[in-house]
Amino acid sequence: MQVEILFPEISNLFGDSGNVKYLHLALKDANFYETSYLNEPKFNQKEIDFLYLGPMSENNQEKIIKKLMPYRERLKKLIDQGTVMLFAGNAMEILGEYIENEDGTKIEALNIVNLTSKRNREKRYNSLVFGDFISGIIVGYKSQFAESIINEDPFITNVKEVRKDGIEGFRINNCFGTNILGPILVLNPHFTKYLLKLINLKGQLPFEKELILAYNKRLEEYQNLTKY
Repeated sequence: MQVEILFPEISNLFGDSGNVKYLHLALKDANFYETSYLNEPKFNQKEIDFLYLGPMSENNQEKIIKKLMPYRERLKKLIDQGTVMLFAGNAMEILGEYIENEDGTKIEALNIVNLTSKRNREKRYNSLVFGDFISGIIVGYKSQFAESIINEDPFITNVKEVRKDGIEGFRINNCFGTNILGPILVLNPHFTKYLLKLINLKGQLPFEKELILAYNKRLEEYQNLTKY
């Protein structure tokens, strides 16, 4: 099994490097490639079973868009053929059409996903979030400067958060994009198990019992909140 973590030295905000640490625990027999920003992505050289990119600063978003632009068609092909991918936090924005700055200027993104984003760095948006997925309710939080308009099948439905209720993120085949942080794989063991089954992982997750107990407690707390 081949797992690629893209640019971990610059895409590790909000503690979401915990996703990477947990993948190492869950996929002990996998070959991990933690690809530096200075190197060519492994997904352009070979078939990858799981691809992960975590949240980053706005400046690094622009750098990563430029870095990945030569590999756009390859990335699109992998999404089309069902490669499992997770783009967490603002990493999902780089797959969209553009990211708009406060002054109206636009940063052209990879234009793989029908998604546009608009930044407001004067006001960070923070919210607890929960909503429905096939594997059960997803919980987590958001902390972001940009708001995205997405015209793809949603990742999560019946979402509850401060800004609006409705839908969150996107899913295209086995490619998932979400602004939810947490880290999402540690906070949501049912989703993590679903995701890893897509790459034929069987059996229990590491610390599954403990993660489920913590998840159930967190879910109860979230559902009891009337205001965030």
